[in-house]
Amino acid sequence: MGTSSSFKGKKGDALLPNDFLLEDDNNENEDNKKDLDNPNWTVAKSSMSKYISSGGNIGSSKKVVSNYIRATGGAKAFSSRQGIGSAGSNFSRLLSSITKNGFTTTIAGLGNQFKNKSTVESISLLVNYVVENSISKDDIAIRSATVNTLEALSSLLNDKDSLTEIEAIYLLQYFTRELIWQVMLVDYGHSFEKMGSDIEEAMKAEKKFKEYIQACVEVGFSSSRDNYFTEDSFNKILISCLEIMEE
Repeated sequence: MGTSSSFKGKKGDALLPNDFLLEDDNNENEDNKKDLDNPNWTVAKSSMSKYISSGGNIGSSKKVVSNYIRATGGAKAFSSRQGIGSAGSNFSRLLSSITKNGFTTTIAGLGNQFKNKSTVESISLLVNYVVENSISKDDIAIRSATVNTLEALSSLLNDKDSLTEIEAIYLLQYFTRELIWQVMLVDYGHSFEKMGSDIEEAMKAEKKFKEYIQACVEVGFSSSRDNYFTEDSFNKILISCLEIMEE
């Protein structure tokens, strides 16, 4: 969860889009100006770099996130990235079971690997239940989001055996926010590493980004008419949240 590690991306990550690693042109040409209404990776990266390097004085977290979502192809394209839907459904199902049946019963039904394990040990193993693979850069981001949210789950459970519905919704929102942020970090990793050398400024930027994403997630959840914990509800709610950010 620490910012110092969050802002370190893999150098020379070949999985990034081809135009992602282009250096910013100090004198924006007319093509880039036209692209502001339809951001590509170069424009999205430029807006983020200027925001980070200026300490948040150039641009806004809202604009940076909007450019990013649109550059990825939009809300539906982001939500359809491999692993996101299945992880969201798995985590939603997990929270629903803990709320209805309790943590002990839920864990017992997930397999022998949880047998005779403490609550803390079981929670650490749950990441493998939520995230099925750890192969692609998206899998790594999803796993980071899951680990962070499971830490929050552990804190909420403490000595309890179940969650209230309000706590479960809070954790699902937490997971949604972390998921969006961690995928964004992976995609922007190279530039965050370059522009986020001042840890204090990087932490301020991370705080602003997370606060904005969280606000959009809360609005997206509140506007949803679906049961949050049905099998296919996560993607619908995620798209709703992303569409707010895309505007």
